[in-house]
Amino acid sequence: MTLGEKILELRQQKGWKRNDLVRKIAKSQMRNDLKIANRYVYRIEKNEIKNPGVYNIKKIANALDVKIDDLLQ
Repeated sequence: MTLGEKILELRQQKGWKRNDLVRKIAKSQMRNDLKIANRYVYRIEKNEIKNPGVYNIKKIANALDVKIDDLLQ
């Protein structure tokens, strides 16, 4: 299972839409920041971005309330 598939699965298990996750990881709640973060998460979940970087993985893991290792295994 890829990183994007794991993020998508965990998000869906929580009953979250992508926007719910985006609001938790975006730099701010400004419309433009939310749009950028939404597109970024979309691209990760679709495996267009295979290595989003440690900082972003940590933010996503924290938002999903899982360990980074859980996402990377």
